[in-house]
Amino acid sequence: MLKNWTVVTQPIKQKGVGLLKFLRYLVSDDHKNHKGKTTIKPIFGNIERFYLKTVLNITKQELHTAKRKKGGRGFNSFAQSVCFSLPPNLPVEITLEQWKLISKDIVIELINFLNVSAEEIKDHLFINLHDQDNPHLNMIIGKVINGETRIELQQKSIVRVLKHAFNLSVLKRVGLDHCQYQPATKRKKRYKEHYYQQNKQIINTLSECHDNSSPSCQSSLTRGTSSQLVPTEQSKSTNIKNNKRRYT
Repeated sequence: MLKNWTVVTQPIKQKGVGLLKFLRYLVSDDHKNHKGKTTIKPIFGNIERFYLKTVLNITKQELHTAKRKKGGRGFNSFAQSVCFSLPPNLPVEITLEQWKLISKDIVIELINFLNVSAEEIKDHLFINLHDQDNPHLNMIIGKVINGETRIELQQKSIVRVLKHAFNLSVLKRVGLDHCQYQPATKRKKRYKEHYYQQNKQIINTLSECHDNSSPSCQSSLTRGTSSQLVPTEQSKSTNIKNNKRRYT
């Protein structure tokens, strides 16, 4: 089972240049990540209008801040990216209409979270679908809405809301329950606990020696600490030479 369907949110950096570059990437059929394996389908908005509106809002906000003679750093990120993705090999094929309904459900929860109206947020959203083996919905949200910088867009609380909204909508619109989903591949076995505990002190010492600046590093290497790692049959002198070469 999965705790949630995957939702990843991150700021789009490098100001307007980074935003425009990312928007063009989202709609590019010829990009190497998309060509031959991704069908790009529009859901809401277009990149030109969204970009111009977002840059205009940011510029107005920076002018307003300057007039108030307040310092502080400007905007390095003009918008927030949210990616809602599902795993490959699903038992059902999700239609474009279903994805549109899922998008609508998520936007309603976003509106409630930000305490704005649908009319107020419509110019601050861009959404499209990358339909591929692991389909994902891309949502871009401008960081200034109605003259207010929405710092909530980068807080953990909105991620929790969007995850629950995505879980509920996929269940309601498609009938897929993340709690019942069984991943096709299993994770690799974890590092053996008994081996780690047995070598914990030595491993920590070697980690400190990465830059060869710790006093304990020199003494540990001189004593041939690394030769005590379990299991090993190498002699103490051989390990001392190897470790000196490695960390110098």
